[in-house]
Amino acid sequence: MAQRTFEISQEQYQSMADDSGGFCIGCGAEASGVEPDARNYKCEDCGQPSVFGIEELLIMGQIEFTDDD
Repeated sequence: MAQRTFEISQEQYQSMADDSGGFCIGCGAEASGVEPDARNYKCEDCGQPSVFGIEELLIMGQIEFTDDD
């Protein structure tokens, strides 16, 4: 499976961390109700076990912040 990078703002990252968000690395869908360190949860959109929590994605290097500093 190809590595997908998600470009989000730091504000969006914090909101997703607070609200148990994540992304599917397969189809790119945003997921909710997942643990921050979730790995391989089933995606509601594509059905694949490829949903990761937002903090896990950051550790994996798959989050790129779009904020200009």
